[in-house]
Amino acid sequence: MEQFIRDGDFVHSHTLRYVAVSGYIAIVGQIGCLGNIVITVEKYLELIEGGTGEVALNGDGQEALVQTALYSYNGHIRGHATFLRDDNTHRWPGHSDDHHRHHEDWRGIERPRVEWVGEHGWLRLDQFIEMVCTWYHSHRDELPAPDDIPTLEEIVPRLSLDRVLEDD
Repeated sequence: MEQFIRDGDFVHSHTLRYVAVSGYIAIVGQIGCLGNIVITVEKYLELIEGGTGEVALNGDGQEALVQTALYSYNGHIRGHATFLRDDNTHRWPGHSDDHHRHHEDWRGIERPRVEWVGEHGWLRLDQFIEMVCTWYHSHRDELPAPDDIPTLEEIVPRLSLDRVLEDD
């Protein structure tokens, strides 16, 4: 994340943190971007082998191998609505797996649509940030405060791990 802040003018701050939760590492927080855009992140990494969440988080002992189990990335305009959300937190009718993208109108004018991206097409967080940056540059002139940077909030893990734990 620090690389995004150093390298560009789009990402300005973040509150991302790592939290050990039931054998998983949760990455939770917000990313503050130009245009008063906030990306809210909640992602659970399953520990595949080596160490516990605490060991992996504090750097003592072995490094842990992880794999994403559950994720939700939500791009919205502070004080307005979501415009883009990628997640696998729920099944969508007609999709063969849970990985999908919600395209929404932050003004609430157009009807939202959901696009199936599939298990092999979902984005890593860095790719989602790049997609939001591209969206910003395409919509900059219609945003109410295109040069503003939002105040961020600390968030706590809230996604239900029940679905993930059922799959084990």
